[in-house]
Amino acid sequence: MNITTFYSSAALMVSAVLLAFPAAIEKRRGSDFSFHWGALAVIFTILSVDEIVGFHEYPIELLRDSLGVGSLLYYAWVLPGIVVVGILGLAFLRFVLHLPKLTRNQVIISGAMFVFGAIGIEMLSGVQADQFGEETFAYSVIITLEESLEMIGIAVFTLAVYTHIAKSDDCLNVLIPAPR
Repeated sequence: MNITTFYSSAALMVSAVLLAFPAAIEKRRGSDFSFHWGALAVIFTILSVDEIVGFHEYPIELLRDSLGVGSLLYYAWVLPGIVVVGILGLAFLRFVLHLPKLTRNQVIISGAMFVFGAIGIEMLSGVQADQFGEETFAYSVIITLEESLEMIGIAVFTLAVYTHIAKSDDCLNVLIPAPR
């Protein structure tokens, strides 16, 4: 529990709330992609709660001990994390490719930053923690890089969703339905 955790959780929740707008806009239009926007809102809500509660941290020791892993897999949650990211990537590929170019590029860049921080740099911190412990300067630097990439990724994603909403012709109609 620290200010970084609170910020990350709040930023994820802001994204979740913003994602509800394109979900509603696309549902009103009868788009096949309204489900994807809504699913992302739910996923970001779960990520926000997980940031505070840390569900992903609970199985670390159990997985590490049962699989006999260490080093890059010292934080063993990354194994199911990689699987989940792969499944979601495939499930959302058509959706992401369908987005307008600017939104698509921002979503891809933000996702890459977030996942690289959350999983890639987490694996590097695992090597450091496994060999030298978590109370070293090097570990602190790695964790700072990890959290920074996650926070920047969230900020870029939030900007992408906000810009996408702002460019929508139906943006205001979601907030204030047109009279009939």
